[in-house]
Amino acid sequence: MNIFRYMNKGKLHKADDLLNERYGKVGTKSRKIFDNDCARVILGNKIAVSRHQLGISQNRLAEMADIGASTVSRIEVGDDVKLSSLVKVLHELGMNISLERDC
Repeated sequence: MNIFRYMNKGKLHKADDLLNERYGKVGTKSRKIFDNDCARVILGNKIAVSRHQLGISQNRLAEMADIGASTVSRIEVGDDVKLSSLVKVLHELGMNISLERDC
């Protein structure tokens, strides 16, 4: 059950209703695109936070991972990048990926 709610025209609505209205119902192509975009942004944000905590600049991380500084920036904002670049960045930050299947 989703406990997040939003106000629209003075009425309280479930956040799921807003997502369905704006991005389509779960399982539709437009909702899958939205969900994938969100996942990349969340991952990028976690990488940026980790980098900041370690006191490493984007340029330094790029050097460490042997990739371009623009690639680090693109990862942190959630743009599509090569998987190999993402893995290099995660390795240099001492991070790993744990995968689980949504049920």
